Amino acid sequence: MKIREERNGFRKLWLVLGVFAVLLFGTALTASAATIYQQGVEDKAISIRWDNPILSWGSDYIVDNYKIYVGNSDTDYTYKTTVSGNTTSYRITGLAAGKEYYVRVECNYTFHGKYTTRSDSVYAALRNAPTRLAAVGGFVIDADDASSNAVRFKWNTNQDVDGYVWLLKNKKGSVVDSGDVSYLYSYDISRKAKPNTIYTIELKAYSKAVDSSTKVYGPASTIKYYPQPKMKKLKLVNGNKIKVSWKKVSGATKYIVYGSTKANKGYKKIATVKKSKSSYVVSKVKGKKLKKYQNYYFKVQAVYGKKKSSKTNYDGGYIYTTYR
Repeated sequence: MKIREERNGFRKLWLVLGVFAVLLFGTALTASAATIYQQGVEDKAISIRWDNPILSWGSDYIVDNYKIYVGNSDTDYTYKTTVSGNTTSYRITGLAAGKEYYVRVECNYTFHGKYTTRSDSVYAALRNAPTRLAAVGGFVIDADDASSNAVRFKWNTNQDVDGYVWLLKNKKGSVVDSGDVSYLYSYDISRKAKPNTIYTIELKAYSKAVDSSTKVYGPASTIKYYPQPKMKKLKLVNGNKIKVSWKKVSGATKYIVYGSTKANKGYKKIATVKKSKSSYVVSKVKGKKLKKYQNYYFKVQAVYGKKKSSKTNYDGGYIYTTYR
């Protein structure tokens, strides 16, 4: 009987303490942080807003202020600023472009109960809040192959990027091809357009916003693709010369013919040819007359005013012949 009475006594004691805690602290024990939302994305800033917790906590609560922290993770963040208790938005500046940040908003409040007044705080966090990415660097034509109308371009990678989107546009600005490339540093495209045509290629990096569905794009990096002429044939003429023929490309102002005795290196300029021509008869390579039993390799580069097409072929696009 004594053991049962002692247990009943403990139960009564805990009940009394529980009632006293409710009277003393009210609903402060159930206070929870408001939700943070990312409103806008800028190059070096993030705009956030949050719910006013007084609306859900009741009139016994007064928000004294909000403290804002910014960092790389929930274990690596620093104090940014303090705003008044009636403020529910803030623009965080001084950030780096193209990064994701951990944002913490701490609500400091005072509870005015019937028997006591006390201060406390709760916080809400926003993870992976991105700033707008910078333009993609190192965006260049890597190589192209006139025989298959394929072109490879490359760029510098960024570890904070979730992916890249490229657009292929014609001279009217219409998109003729596009793609979404994730976690790569180069890409090959097969042009869905006319061969031997000048195009503009745009590349944008993107990060996924906090909800993981909205893509936040950086500014576009653009390059012009000036196609190289497609080689047609090589023909031995007059017993000791080689005729190099190619298909003319639209917009070219002239052509440059290169030759070498090796397939993948050692190319030297042989001649510059007018845009109206589509062939050239070669009698010398590297300043020397053609020899018997020697392989000769040729490339033709189109010139567009001050711009040139690529003369570096990808995937074995070079042309060669043997003079005997």
